[in-house]
Amino acid sequence: MIQLLWNGPISEVKMAKYIESLQLVAEQRVLDVGCGCGEMLIRLCERFQVQGTGIDSSSDHIAEARRRAVGRVPESRVRFVEADAQSFPIDPDSLHLATCMGASHAFGL
Repeated sequence: MIQLLWNGPISEVKMAKYIESLQLVAEQRVLDVGCGCGEMLIRLCERFQVQGTGIDSSSDHIAEARRRAVGRVPESRVRFVEADAQSFPIDPDSLHLATCMGASHAFGL
């Protein structure tokens, strides 16, 4: 089990403010690139009942994200995929929000 809440360079207070600043509605689609352990995406799904996809290149992080989602978000509303952000197939027009918090390295930056 990974103990960090998330791997990004942001405090829990700032994360809560960021989430509350969003104007998402139920069933909208959210992509979290470099989702790490999935905490931000799980919180978005909890708060707004959105459909979430998290991608990360770390199998350990994806396993932890899936573990954290159990009992918090229905499997039908969130999925975590081990994938390379640069080659992950996604239709940008299908998304309402794409986020990459503290994970620009996912794009080779």
